[in-house]
Amino acid sequence: MTDGDGRAASGLTDGLSGWLRGWRPAVSMASRNLRRNRVRTVLAVLGVCIGVLAVAALGIFGNVLALGADDAIGDIGTQVVVSPNNDAGVESLSDADVASIRRAVG
Repeated sequence: MTDGDGRAASGLTDGLSGWLRGWRPAVSMASRNLRRNRVRTVLAVLGVCIGVLAVAALGIFGNVLALGADDAIGDIGTQVVVSPNNDAGVESLSDADVASIRRAVG
């Protein structure tokens, strides 16, 4: 199927040459606008660079914290000592307490 000029009506059937015909004007206009607004271009590039560096720095910072926590917990994990709690403050019953309980029970 062709249009009035004998070219394919669909951009999909034009192949690579049709894609390049649409690509070149877009690149030309983009480069012209980048040259016209140099300050805006520099600020945009600077903003993208700062954003990428900030995301990378946060990722690295998170990994460093995770590794530090793993090392600290790993060192503590090998030094754990489990012992019974002898200092709970529980005292045994005196003879007077036992006699009092026996009187109460009957």
